[in-house]
Amino acid sequence: CFIMKRYFKIGLFLMAIIFVLASCSDKRRYTKDGFVYEIYGNILNYEGEEKIISIPQKLDDVDIVSFSINDVNAEKLYIPSTIKYIYSCSDNHFNEIYYDGTLKEYCDNVIIDSYLLPSLFFQSDKVYFKNDNGEYYAIGDKLIIPDGVTIVKEVQLALNVKEIVIPKSVIKIERYAFSDRFDLNLDKVYYDGSLLDWCKIDLTRSLSTLRTKEFYIKINGEYSKIDQLNITSDIKSVGRCQFSLMTNLENINIESGVEYIHPDAFYDCFEIKKVSLPSYFKGLTNYIQTHSNMVVEFTYVD
Repeated sequence: CFIMKRYFKIGLFLMAIIFVLASCSDKRRYTKDGFVYEIYGNILNYEGEEKIISIPQKLDDVDIVSFSINDVNAEKLYIPSTIKYIYSCSDNHFNEIYYDGTLKEYCDNVIIDSYLLPSLFFQSDKVYFKNDNGEYYAIGDKLIIPDGVTIVKEVQLALNVKEIVIPKSVIKIERYAFSDRFDLNLDKVYYDGSLLDWCKIDLTRSLSTLRTKEFYIKINGEYSKIDQLNITSDIKSVGRCQFSLMTNLENINIESGVEYIHPDAFYDCFEIKKVSLPSYFKGLTNYIQTHSNMVVEFTYVD
């Protein structure tokens, strides 16, 4: 009996703690203008009925730094440049989304947590940013990443585009940076640098990022489509996913003097027909895949 009373008191004590914590939690959540938010500056959802929604910079005295909205269908969504974090947003549709800042400001300052769910931007018909004159412009089918952007973060530029231009200033591209869906196919990717510059970009976590039909680099100031990939001896290292999912690659030539090629450098490049390589890269032949009814022809350059 004593033991039962003791456990009963402990149970009441724990229930009291849970009740207090729940009460405190409720007091930290507020609703205003249809937005459910916390005192920490996080918008948890939108429950209003407006067709034009503007994420506020402030709600009462709280500075809003992040938001998450779900199950919303509206005409327009306006996002202030003060937003630093966009949580997973699912089952939304906006005809237009406007970001009140430049594309570079967005890339530099905003983190998106939605790589397992459709991106808020991917679910919208049109996405707008501001140019240097403060005027809105639509991204359209071609995304031109501004020069000066150094890192493209996860899902950050998951937009409904067919072409992407990547500046030489980019040093890292994270996974699903341009797509939160595995089957998205780009028509063209343009890189404003040489093949040597491209091989210096950190793409180690970029699986499924750049599935493209055509890949271009700059040669003598002009874009040149890479159907045959020539990895010259001045390119000492080729990292993971450096050319993965590039469906246009058919022939690869690796010169003697290249020191390292990651086994997944050409991951899922299923159109490869011929590869010439130094004999010290013989083990790489086990990792270059093709369609089941095709055979890759390997030759050795030394």
